[in-house]
Amino acid sequence: MISRELATAPRAPRGARCPNCGDVLPAGSLRCERDGWLYSDQLDAFSGATLAGRYRVIARLGRGGMSSVYLARHLMIDRLAAVKVLRSDLSRDPVHRDRFLREARAVNRIQHENVIDITDYGETSEGLVYLVMEYVPGESLLAAIARGPLALRRALDIARQIASGLARAHQMEVIHRDLKPDNVLLIPRDDRRDQVKLLDFGIAKLLDQPSLTLSNKVFGTPGYIAPEYATGGAITPRTDLYSLGVVLYEMVTGALPFDVEHLGELMLKHVMEPPVPPRARLPSIPEPIERLVLRCLEKQPEQRFQNAHELIEHIDALRRELSGDPVLDALPPPREPAAVMGWTPSIEVPGVDRDAADEGPTRVRASLVPLPLTPPRPRESSPNHLLNIPRGGAGTGGVLDVAAPERVDPVERPRAWRAFIDAVTTRLAAVFWGEAPADVKGRLGAMRARVAAMDVAVTQLEIDRVRALGVEARARELRIDHGNAVDALAATLTQLGRERDDSAARRATLLRRREQVQRGAPAGAAALGASDAILWELGACEETLREQVAACDALEARLHDIESQLTQEERTLAVELDALIRELSVALESIDGLDGALRADVADLDATVAAMSADR
Repeated sequence: MISRELATAPRAPRGARCPNCGDVLPAGSLRCERDGWLYSDQLDAFSGATLAGRYRVIARLGRGGMSSVYLARHLMIDRLAAVKVLRSDLSRDPVHRDRFLREARAVNRIQHENVIDITDYGETSEGLVYLVMEYVPGESLLAAIARGPLALRRALDIARQIASGLARAHQMEVIHRDLKPDNVLLIPRDDRRDQVKLLDFGIAKLLDQPSLTLSNKVFGTPGYIAPEYATGGAITPRTDLYSLGVVLYEMVTGALPFDVEHLGELMLKHVMEPPVPPRARLPSIPEPIERLVLRCLEKQPEQRFQNAHELIEHIDALRRELSGDPVLDALPPPREPAAVMGWTPSIEVPGVDRDAADEGPTRVRASLVPLPLTPPRPRESSPNHLLNIPRGGAGTGGVLDVAAPERVDPVERPRAWRAFIDAVTTRLAAVFWGEAPADVKGRLGAMRARVAAMDVAVTQLEIDRVRALGVEARARELRIDHGNAVDALAATLTQLGRERDDSAARRATLLRRREQVQRGAPAGAAALGASDAILWELGACEETLREQVAACDALEARLHDIESQLTQEERTLAVELDALIRELSVALESIDGLDGALRADVADLDATVAAMSADR
């Protein structure tokens, strides 16, 4: 039996999806049949609104102290999206606005399969700042870790994908600065268990742009922050690798690298104390995995991996080395969530701001508290300035007394209007006891002609939608192809860079040896021979070094050429997509105009029928 509160709760509209499993909810349903997610739990003042004239909000997916994320449908190309909206008061603050939009600019530079794709950003007519992300249902890595340590093979696969996304970000001179399990989304895939998407580049550092503030505030999360970041040192790509090391440590052990009683101790221990070895947490962890994790957690950045590509090489080598070890696929023994290695899973605590990274810690360890399942009361009303879609469905209130169609999806409107006209025709037969007068029949004929014109506009709309989705697909494939090429070249560049550095170190050693021989040995044939031998070896080393430097320069030039080619091809596709969006806008305006004219026809017809009925 449904409770009275649920009986009055808002129900899912056509096309609504569960944000957890991605299933389409049956129209009019209260909850997802698969996981029990309540549609009404995620409603707020934006639900049903149309943002920026094209994103119809379906439900709220999540909310932080600074912004909320909504599931929405792009009206023009009929595609689901996740829309992140900055809080209205913060939208008026220039620093917060710029930091929010920096996320869009940062992610747009990366374009990688392991980084969430941002497709649009801007400002509404009400002054609200928003960005639009691809919608991919999944669970956070934090939720997976809360159930206990992950199987080692799965943890290494997730870490490799995170490193791959970071490698591209660093190639584009973007440093995440707040990598943590909350910001890693795991999406189920047929070919493997997890597809990783990195989220929340809101405090990312763009290396070629100035800081937004003159302060030395630390923006990261205390549990995952690198020592140099905590002490105000230089931020480099290796700063992200330290955070990834903490995430990998947590995946394989179920705990953070330090035992603390108070949140304030975390940053100090990252700077001052060595981490607890992973095998002290779980002795079953192989030593090579422990060495990999601890190298990521070195206090000095230069002692960590050179870059994310080098980390990927070591992960791949480690997986090959341990390929026959059954411990890789073995699941650790289950634990109670509240007793996992000295900490308890994170929850949202009232008053703690997840998004306001510059105002304090964004994540706390707290006891699990049962959350009430009672849905909130339905909204009494929504702010009129946010709603672009007038409510329909009421009767005409006149002689016809037939409900005008809801303003549903544009594709469905011709069908709805035809059904309405049929209902009106049936009603008129009862009003006039037979055939309606010629004037009334003429008005109905004009309405049918408008519906036929609407059919033409809808056909064009659907054609343009398919073409726009095709252009978007081509753009995604282009980014993936170019991205794979960039990753391959960057990995080769990393290897050549390592060899170049080794040659440079060898050259420096030979120069020191030659100087020692010339300074310390007595003159004679033996000293001259030793010096000549070193000189010959030094010449060969310098020739090798010149070749390696030239090879690195050539690869860097090739990387630049690929990026330039990508930019040009993307610009071409963007122009094509903009033209299609304009055509879609024209088709939608035509449909809306015909819809409005039909509603005016309904009012005129009702007045005409009322006057005729009064004369009879």
